[in-house]
Amino acid sequence: MTAGKKENLSRDPDLSSGSVDEPNPDSGNSYVESRLLVVTAVISWVLVIWVLNASRFLRPVADDYCIGVRGAQGPIGGFIQDYQTFSGFATPSFLTNLFVGVPLASGRLWMVSSITFIVAAMTISFLAAMIYRVSGGLSGLRRSLLLQSVVLAPVAIISWWTFLWFPLEGESESPLDKLAIGLTHWQNLNSAYVIPTALILGLSILLFQSLDSRSWWVTSAVAALGIATGLMGPTFGTAAILFLSLIFCWSLLRGIRGKFKYRINIVIATFAVFLGLIVAYLSPGTQARASYYETGEVQFAPNSLVGWIMGVLPENLFLFGQLIFQWGSIAILTLFLGIGFFAKRKNPSIRANQMLNISIGLVIFGVALTTATIITDTFAYGAYWHSSSITVVAFAAVASFGAWAGAELSRVRGVSVINVAVLALLIGLAAAVGSSLDLSTSIVEREQSWAEGPAFIKGIIEDREVPWIRECADQLGEVNSVFSAD
Repeated sequence: MTAGKKENLSRDPDLSSGSVDEPNPDSGNSYVESRLLVVTAVISWVLVIWVLNASRFLRPVADDYCIGVRGAQGPIGGFIQDYQTFSGFATPSFLTNLFVGVPLASGRLWMVSSITFIVAAMTISFLAAMIYRVSGGLSGLRRSLLLQSVVLAPVAIISWWTFLWFPLEGESESPLDKLAIGLTHWQNLNSAYVIPTALILGLSILLFQSLDSRSWWVTSAVAALGIATGLMGPTFGTAAILFLSLIFCWSLLRGIRGKFKYRINIVIATFAVFLGLIVAYLSPGTQARASYYETGEVQFAPNSLVGWIMGVLPENLFLFGQLIFQWGSIAILTLFLGIGFFAKRKNPSIRANQMLNISIGLVIFGVALTTATIITDTFAYGAYWHSSSITVVAFAAVASFGAWAGAELSRVRGVSVINVAVLALLIGLAAAVGSSLDLSTSIVEREQSWAEGPAFIKGIIEDREVPWIRECADQLGEVNSVFSAD
């Protein structure tokens, strides 16, 4: 009887991960799996170093020059000027002045634009780490932390670049074709959209698991993050209010008792976002900028409002669907499927369902953000870079879904399943290699053109061939000698 019981325990999928000393049918693959993670980490780090080395050749473009002129007043002075004269959206404005303006005003040529590019990559890594942490990936042994810092960080970074650049490999047009180039060369897009979006999403995911806590610091953090979200501007703030309202209603419909503090924190977050929006709207910079768009072209009559709403809804689902269902998504889906598979087998404490919940939440927020973007574009102007924040949300949703699928797949035993995970991992890495090479080549090629004169990319980015950009570039040359014309 004793031997029979031990045999049954050894075949139990939930106990065969190491809690029983009986032989595990898949234990012979443990060595290979560890080496696969090591190989993945090495390849990812090589690609990260390769692209970051190429980032030395990034050069300013479009309004980056003007931001550099303003950055000469310092991290605070440049931000205050922007707040008073151009934009009250304090969160992106502060980050833009800090990471774009100040380096351009005082840095060396090889680093002035690469700083923002690197910081954007780091915030994407931070977002992935928060998803991994909330999913239970950091509980337990030290190897979990090692997995995060050595494997997850570089994989998250190269998968972001792959998400952007892999669609360019295809023959069909993708909504990311322009964004891939814009988010590589135009650092104002990284500082105003990618960095704050990744930070806010990462911190929000981390805080959501503590909303039912009675700790005062949780409530304070929720309020502070809500204000920062509102100061992102009407698009992001409106999407956040809509999402929080849906979460609050969902909590009420579930009828779970003991969630009073949770709901209170949701209400506090919603009012904090609203407060941030009011502050941003009433700022002198926002009022000055709004005067440029007071053309009266957008008018609504009672009989046209329904038609307008019915026009927005299909367009918003179509746009977000395009960002989700494209070749770059397939590439990182396979990559994270492999990562999720082997990470779950090495660390059984990972909660796969939590990854799925995060992915669903990100999709809902992405739809809300797309809706808000389309609406605000109606009142101001439309541009491809307005989808930059949506792209970050779509990327995180696809990556977390891929990790969930891999973790679920790890429950199935057998060599054939391992082969599927290995193949997915290799396909994702191959896509990452090609995308990273294309990205770095684009950087170097534009630097060569920039050294000879205006280096615009037709239909995507303007450069010094435009008079107002040329004027800012000349002023930047007076501020920082590395930009002075010979």
